[in-house]
Amino acid sequence: MQDHGRRCCGQCKSWARKNLLLLVTALAITIGVILGLSLRSLNLSLDEIIWIKIWGELFMRMLKMIILPMVMACLIVGLSNLEGSASGKIGAAAMLWVFTTQIIGIIIGIVFAVLIHPGSLLGGKISETEEETHYTDVFGDFLRNLIPDNMVQACLQSAYTERTSVEVPGLQVNQTINKATTVLKYRNGMNTLGVVIISLIIGFGIQAAGQRARPLAQFFDAVNVVIFKIVGFILWYSPIGIMSLIAGALVEVDNLGSTMKAMAMYILTVVSGLLLYQLIILPVVYLLVLRKNPLRFFLTTLEAMLAGGAAASSAVGFPFLIKASEEDWNINTKVSNFCLPIFTQVNRDGSVLFMAVCVTFIAQTYGVSISIAQYFLIGLLLTLLSVTLVAVPSSSIVVVIMIAGVINVPVTDRLGLIMAIEWLLDRLRTMANLESNAVGVSVIDHFLKKSLHDKQDEENYMYPSI
Repeated sequence: MQDHGRRCCGQCKSWARKNLLLLVTALAITIGVILGLSLRSLNLSLDEIIWIKIWGELFMRMLKMIILPMVMACLIVGLSNLEGSASGKIGAAAMLWVFTTQIIGIIIGIVFAVLIHPGSLLGGKISETEEETHYTDVFGDFLRNLIPDNMVQACLQSAYTERTSVEVPGLQVNQTINKATTVLKYRNGMNTLGVVIISLIIGFGIQAAGQRARPLAQFFDAVNVVIFKIVGFILWYSPIGIMSLIAGALVEVDNLGSTMKAMAMYILTVVSGLLLYQLIILPVVYLLVLRKNPLRFFLTTLEAMLAGGAAASSAVGFPFLIKASEEDWNINTKVSNFCLPIFTQVNRDGSVLFMAVCVTFIAQTYGVSISIAQYFLIGLLLTLLSVTLVAVPSSSIVVVIMIAGVINVPVTDRLGLIMAIEWLLDRLRTMANLESNAVGVSVIDHFLKKSLHDKQDEENYMYPSI
């Protein structure tokens, strides 16, 4: 009996050590909520509120600090490391699955956020801009930012078109006419789209140059390693920052009841989208393609989904998917060993759904209207930037900050509320990512089974076993 007690105690200590950051973050969230609710009745001065919020502001500044090098290093390293096999059938099929399902996730997220409108409880009705939206300017700005004329400036500023009127001489004496014109201006903030394109070009260039460019690839690989070490350090500061953000948000909020209702609707929006994707879309795809019982298949994915969901990391569920692909799904090892590592790193269906809802929700809370062109830009950036996410907890928040900056939506005052429930939504979307990985590798194996079988027969003919 004593041995059993010691064993349980040892297992609890081991679990606590592995999940120390999660426990500290949960404690920080609790303290932040209690502190914020307690301080509301004290009618704090502006200076006192600033000092409550400043530690969260420092956390935000740390995240923004590492965005640029993280995005560039991840994209460049990922593209430069692609080998010849990645351009074959399996690699093409894997990336087709990744981008197709992520586009579906983005569409679901945006549609649900627009229909349910969770942020309206905080921001009221969406404000309509008095100025006419000129879609030619929007598309022109998109193209200009897509191909920046200065790499350094792209890291600091983005271009936009402003319509104005100037007085020009008329045909008559002393006559002036107001003539509409456009002026290209620059606003502070990273040109995210331009930085992504620059990184893609450098990555493809390194890959095309071959061995002569390996030193440059190794340099960016080293930068990538250093950046993720820095991210690890920032994560250990995150409990303090999250506590400060939550307390500051609760102290400043005018109507606490509306805030709680808005957050409940926000959770409902994300969860509804994830349930539609996990319980309807993925099972239907599996049923139509493989003609097998999806329920039996998903029961074999539960172990991976629960393990990954508990740790909020797709990387944790990866070994369980490898095991299930060999023992339960009878997947060709060439497919599973190639696709599952790629999916673990870049397949973020649940994450992009969450990020689409999150950005739209934040805009709604400020009464900011998002145009169709901006939704298109959000979808494009989410599709491209999702490949830069690492399979670690809460990495999606960094991309949310970036996308919000692109559409000029402030995020600092809302981040505390978002982070308060991030621990739950992070786990739910991780489970969606893992389920998509499982269905994806099964679908790819089904479509490539004949070609892989023919290739294996050819190899057996050329190199018969002795």
